[in-house]
Amino acid sequence: TLFPYTTLFRSGDVLVNFVGRGQVNVENYRSILFYGDDRLKLLTKTGRVNVEGKGLKIEYYDEESMKVTGNIRRVELEGV
Repeated sequence: TLFPYTTLFRSGDVLVNFVGRGQVNVENYRSILFYGDDRLKLLTKTGRVNVEGKGLKIEYYDEESMKVTGNIRRVELEGV
């Protein structure tokens, strides 16, 4: 398992919280740029968050936070 326990990454205002390989929570994003079952791109105040995997599903979102589930392979922070 790539992320066997809860793992937090903070970069600037963005907080990314991994729960195993099957869930990622993102806080302080601005908007959804792209959403598909294998990729999610989010705009943040200072850059982008890219999530790649299979069967990605946005379980919950509001103006500031989001819960994504699926087989998460990679999360990339651009410019944050």
